[in-house]
Amino acid sequence: MLEKKEGAIRQLIVDQRGFLWVRDWEAIEKYDSKGKLVRVIGGKGNGPGRFLLLTGLALDEESGRVFAVDLQQQRVHLFTQDGQLLRSWIVARPGYMPQEIALDRTRGFYYMGGSLPLKTVVSEGSLHVHQYKLGTNEYVRSFLETDQADRGIREKNLFSYLYVSSLDTDPAGNVYCTMAPVYKIFKIAPSRRVIRAFRGRHRFYKAPPMYSRSALKPEELSKLRKTWTQADRVAIVRGKFAVLSLETHEPFPYGLEVFDLNGRVLKTDILTEGRLVGKDHEGNLYFAVMRDGKYVVAAYSLLLDERARPARKRRSS
Repeated sequence: MLEKKEGAIRQLIVDQRGFLWVRDWEAIEKYDSKGKLVRVIGGKGNGPGRFLLLTGLALDEESGRVFAVDLQQQRVHLFTQDGQLLRSWIVARPGYMPQEIALDRTRGFYYMGGSLPLKTVVSEGSLHVHQYKLGTNEYVRSFLETDQADRGIREKNLFSYLYVSSLDTDPAGNVYCTMAPVYKIFKIAPSRRVIRAFRGRHRFYKAPPMYSRSALKPEELSKLRKTWTQADRVAIVRGKFAVLSLETHEPFPYGLEVFDLNGRVLKTDILTEGRLVGKDHEGNLYFAVMRDGKYVVAAYSLLLDERARPARKRRSS
């Protein structure tokens, strides 16, 4: 049980000492292993170290640095784990709205993904995952064209939902990506510039409808969005499994599928009430759900091998 009565738990990172780092929309919150609030980093605002819309979080435990991505400011903030702002920079290249971040410290890179600016015409040259050098922030290259991801985005006019919803990396340096309107996990091998797509088969998946090219009211968009499934998050577990979280809406808010890292489906049709928000170094998965005005964060141990045994609940906090 966390001491958190307002806001949201959009992402959670458990470090090697057992601290829980929670990404809200406006701040980073650090909790101890018992759920007691230890520190708040940031807060609402557009000044140094403040956030207008915090959408991405990454923890470099070896260097003690915290990376935070602000979508509205198009900026990355770099903090110490004590909350001191080290530096902040605008993501100017290659021209997109940054939203997600994942580190590959072993090879000295980080990866970012997000959405294209609304004024940008989506073309075959529109790319969605971007590689930078750690330390210098030098832009290296980009991957994953829109039509390479799914031509249905263009055919169904899904550009309003065209954004990278999550990124993760494996020990071999591969990058895994989900895009909200596309029912796939993309596995990118940056050194070879090879991209593979893992396709699921969840029985409760609902494909997106054709969207009108005329403007819809916000309430109409919200209602329509709940009629189809979005790809919410991919998590690489123990360097062996890729867990895909789907926002299914009905009959439960979320669904899960488990793949091996070659794209084979090991387990599907899992339904959950809580949202997959993170993982720890032991490979446990963390889910968040609001109960009686407080967030309950439950950790589950993924007991899957080549024979695809089901997940089992391990503990709650």
